[in-house]
Amino acid sequence: MRLTIKHLFLTPGASLADSQQRVRRFLGRTTLVRYDTVEFLPGRTIRGDEADFNETLANGLASNRATLAELVADLDREGFHSLAELAATPQGYPSKLLHTVAHLADGFFGVDSAFYNLAEDSHQISTALRQAMRQQPTDYWLVELTGSSEVEDSDPLNLLRKFEK
Repeated sequence: MRLTIKHLFLTPGASLADSQQRVRRFLGRTTLVRYDTVEFLPGRTIRGDEADFNETLANGLASNRATLAELVADLDREGFHSLAELAATPQGYPSKLLHTVAHLADGFFGVDSAFYNLAEDSHQISTALRQAMRQQPTDYWLVELTGSSEVEDSDPLNLLRKFEK
């Protein structure tokens, strides 16, 4: 089975090529996710002064929030309702959900990251970076890509472990 995932990266860069190279370097160095192939989507790298930059950025941030809300709802269905229950969370699916929620909240890039801010290693954007992007929009890019890998198993927990190897 081929697993293909789309990501949107915010990155500083002097040019389209520089921005894409920063993303490639990041993907080559991260230990949490490995793809067999990375394909930049034609026409989907947007410079900060282009008309659809802000809307695309807002959509990427919203995708992460939607994923986070979905995971929290899954945790709720699994019986996890408060931080007080953290120590008693059973190992398995509930703890994996909690782990993924933590990654999305703390900034670790993963297969669930629809949007990732390379400038700050985060799933969010700080007020200071927003100000910098307003002042120098041509120095920032949104780079959209798909990463894919061949996987042997359709169990979602095993898929995550395959990417760590």
